[in-house]
Amino acid sequence: MIVDRFRATNLYVYIKRRVRDYNRSHSLIKVASVAATAFLMIVIGFVSSGATIAYAVNYDGQVIGTVGSKKIFTAAAGLAMDEVGNDATGEISSPKYSAVVTLKSHLASKEDIKTAILENTENIFYASLLKVNGKEIAYISDNTLTQYLKDYCNSFNLENCESKSSFVETVEVQTGYFSTEKLYTLEEAKELIHSSVNVKTEATVSSEQTVKFGTTTQKTSAQSVGYSQVIKSGVNGKRVNTDSVVLINGVETERTNISSTITEQPVNQVVLVGTAKVMASASQRAEAYAQGFIFPLDKSARWGVSAYYGDGRGHKGIDLYAPKGTKIYAVAAGTVTYAGYNGNYGYMVIVSHANGTSTAYAHASSLCVSSGDSVVAGETIALVGSTGYSTGNHLHFEVRKNGTNVNPAAYIGLD
Repeated sequence: MIVDRFRATNLYVYIKRRVRDYNRSHSLIKVASVAATAFLMIVIGFVSSGATIAYAVNYDGQVIGTVGSKKIFTAAAGLAMDEVGNDATGEISSPKYSAVVTLKSHLASKEDIKTAILENTENIFYASLLKVNGKEIAYISDNTLTQYLKDYCNSFNLENCESKSSFVETVEVQTGYFSTEKLYTLEEAKELIHSSVNVKTEATVSSEQTVKFGTTTQKTSAQSVGYSQVIKSGVNGKRVNTDSVVLINGVETERTNISSTITEQPVNQVVLVGTAKVMASASQRAEAYAQGFIFPLDKSARWGVSAYYGDGRGHKGIDLYAPKGTKIYAVAAGTVTYAGYNGNYGYMVIVSHANGTSTAYAHASSLCVSSGDSVVAGETIALVGSTGYSTGNHLHFEVRKNGTNVNPAAYIGLD
C-alpha cells in the first residue's frame, strides 16, 4: 500500500512537472511567435512607408544633404566643376558620410548636391565676370554690372543732339559660379572699369555762328580829311553749321563739317569820310613861313598824316602817325612851359616861342625834357607813343597864337 501510494505520488509529481514544462515551452513559443510577427510587421511598415538607409553628406563641417549612394556626391562634384567658369581644381574637398534612416522622398539629387557644393565651397562664388578684349578684369559680386556698364556708356551721349556711344574695346559680362580669391563690389570695380575701357561717342552737332558785317565807305569833299560818320549801322548775320563729331571719353578728337547755311544775311555798315583838306588863309601861311618852324619828326622815318586840323570834329591840331619811339623835335627855339601827363593828351610837351606863339606835342611814349628847359630847333624833346586818348602811335601837334589854336599845317610845310 505504501509503495503504491509512493508510486502514485511520484506519478502525480511527474505529470505535474510535464504539464508545467509544456505550458512553459508553449509560452516561449507564443512569445517568440509574437515577437517575430511584430518585427515582420515593423519591416513591412518601414518599407511600405518609403524609408530607406542612406548617407548624410558632411561637407566642410556642414551637412549639405542626404544621398542614397556615395556616387551621387561624386557625380554632383563633377557637375559643379563643369559649371565653374574657370579652373576650380583643388577647391572641392572630399565629404564625410554617416549612415542614417530617412524617407526616400527626402533624398537629395545630384543637382541638389551640386548646388550645395557651389554655395558652400570657400573660394567659389556666384558673380559677374568683366572681360575686356578677352582679358579677365574682375569678378564682381553686384548683379547690376551689365546695367552699370550700359549707363556708364550712355553718360557720354551729348545733350540736344543726335548722338550714340559705344565701347572702343570688346566688353563682355559673364554671370555664374567662378573660382576666385578676390571678389569686388561694384563700387570697388568702377575705377577698374574706367581705366580699362574707352567710350567712343559719335554725334551730329548743329551750332549757330555770328557772321560779322563788313564796312563800306562813302567819300565826301564837303567834309575835311579825318571826318568819319556812320550813316548806316551794320547788322551781323547768322550761320548754322552742322558737324559730324567724334569724342573719346568726352574729349573731341575729330570734327567734319557736313553743311553750312547762312540763315540771316549780314548788313554792311556804311561810313561817310571826308576828303577835303583844311587850308590856312594867305595871311596865316605868310606868318607861318616867317616863323621858320622845322618839321617835328625825322622825315626819313615812316610817317604820314592821319588827321588834319578841324576835320569836322573840332580837331585842334594835326596828327602825324609814326612808329613808337620815333624822335619828336622842337620845331623852333623856345622854353619848355609844360612837360608831363595831361589827361586825354597823355604825355605832353608845350614849348613857348617868340611873338606869343607856342607849340604842343602830345601822346608821347616818354619825355626827354622838363619844365623850364631851354630848347633849340631840332632838339629831341619826346618820343612818339599812344598815351592818353589815342587809337595808335602818332604825334598830335598843335600851334597856338596868343593862346588860340591855329591850323599848324602851314607852319611845318604841309599846306
